[in-house]
Amino acid sequence: MKRLLLVCLLGLAGTAAAYVLPGGAILRRLVEAREELHLVGAKVEGTLALSGGAMAEFSNQLPEYRTDAAFLLRVPGRCRLDATTPEGKPLAVVEAGGRRRVEGPTVAALGVAVQEVCALLALRSASEGDARSGLEQHLRALKVDTQKTALGRLGGQVVYVLGGDKPTDSQLCVFKESFLPARMRFTDDKGVAWDVRFSDYASPATGGWFPRLLEVSRGTELQARFTTVRGDSHASVPERLF
Repeated sequence: MKRLLLVCLLGLAGTAAAYVLPGGAILRRLVEAREELHLVGAKVEGTLALSGGAMAEFSNQLPEYRTDAAFLLRVPGRCRLDATTPEGKPLAVVEAGGRRRVEGPTVAALGVAVQEVCALLALRSASEGDARSGLEQHLRALKVDTQKTALGRLGGQVVYVLGGDKPTDSQLCVFKESFLPARMRFTDDKGVAWDVRFSDYASPATGGWFPRLLEVSRGTELQARFTTVRGDSHASVPERLF
């Protein structure tokens, strides 16, 4: 009898350990985590490194390029990345209400970076349901199957994985403990595969509301890396910038 009881308890423990939240619950917790920050305007300063195919989009054919850069967020759903070109000219990518504009040369990797920062980190609305609906719409557009969920590991941390498990399937990864976005993988309408990674929210530079590292790869080639130096979660960000 004791042996049977032990087997039953081990079975229950295994079932509990294997339980994975459904997609809707994961997205709800992600939205709640952003809502609790009460962000309105925010500024993140850092360095931007471009390499690989991203450099081919400039007239100056350097193998790589580094510049000071800044993300500006006006929540919800308005984001801007300011940087400079190798020639010293202004470069900006702006996303507002799902519409994008570029000031200066177009660099696809930077457009993807701003798109995902806006969709995953600039969430806030009058009702949690509205924000979640917008996030779900974004994931549908990228063909992420939110009905499929699993546990995985990324950078040594446990993550929830939303989406299919094939190498070509779109996926959103969310850190299990914090419900912060960890990775977005998708193929755009031109057939280009993108991989966006958000790393190290524990950095004192932003206090957990923005990652220290934001990396964008096209296929397996790293094209853009933004490294946070400092952040202000109560910055005054003028509406005219968007």
